[in-house]
Amino acid sequence: MKLSPIVFFAYNRPNLTIKALSALKKNKLCKKSKIIFYIDKPKEKRDIKLNNKVIEIIKKEKCFRSKKIIFRKKNYGLAKNFIDGISETFKKFDKAIILEDDNLVSSSFLEFMNDSLEIYRNDKKVSCIYGYFPKTEYRLPETFFLRGSWTLTWGTAIWKRSWKLFEPNANKLLSKIRRKNLVKDFNFDNTFDWFSMLERCKKKQNQSWSVRWYASTFLNNTFTLFPKHSLCKNIGMDGSGVNTPKTKIWDVNIFSSKIKVKKQKVVESKLAFKAAKIFLNSVEPKHKKIINSLKKFLYFKGFNLFF
Repeated sequence: MKLSPIVFFAYNRPNLTIKALSALKKNKLCKKSKIIFYIDKPKEKRDIKLNNKVIEIIKKEKCFRSKKIIFRKKNYGLAKNFIDGISETFKKFDKAIILEDDNLVSSSFLEFMNDSLEIYRNDKKVSCIYGYFPKTEYRLPETFFLRGSWTLTWGTAIWKRSWKLFEPNANKLLSKIRRKNLVKDFNFDNTFDWFSMLERCKKKQNQSWSVRWYASTFLNNTFTLFPKHSLCKNIGMDGSGVNTPKTKIWDVNIFSSKIKVKKQKVVESKLAFKAAKIFLNSVEPKHKKIINSLKKFLYFKGFNLFF
């Protein structure tokens, strides 16, 4: 099996970069894997020193089979850096494992990702592989599918064939979701308001590439493969991230043992969907859901309100 390259995005968080790379290097496949670093140029003067520390850390890294560092000549911003970086990667490779400086992975993460990429490489119903799933009391199968890709891209693997589905224009995605009357489904049966997140993306109020990725895969009716236990987590929920507020609600215990990947029928797991709904319903405050539901109702009734 030809191993997937690892694409690692970093910017101005040297402490997190060290932790993320230290965890990644515990994977036995690291020494056999290629890694590509994308480092954005500082936007503010205050970021220069931290950005230089990140560069210093990455330049010293010697654990991988090969290493390539892409330095942006101007500040791209989070979304453009990711989108362009993934697109550039697929000019040379047909698959990629995507990580960010705040993604802490297990020692079996690379094995799971590479096995999954190989097993489902020709199945166009499967658009990506995720390493994260929130805490649940349900006994889920070893691996399972959910429609679309969520927006929680904390340890992701994507094929070139599925990246072709990516639509960067948030307005087009919003229009299609509205036209097909899929807002409720897109919001996981109205348990979490991804739709409003996509609206904010359209208004340039956030830099999320992942909500557009989720919408693209959702509208194309493709599925994401998940492990029953999380093989990674986000350690950037300390207020240092661009799109991630300070919170511990998404935290999980990383599963260190191997998860076996066997080819299965590509259908959404009803049990996993139920587990996801329960979790997401606990994340978003009820008063916010009521307000958002009212906004959508008034919008569809033709009222042009400013919230």
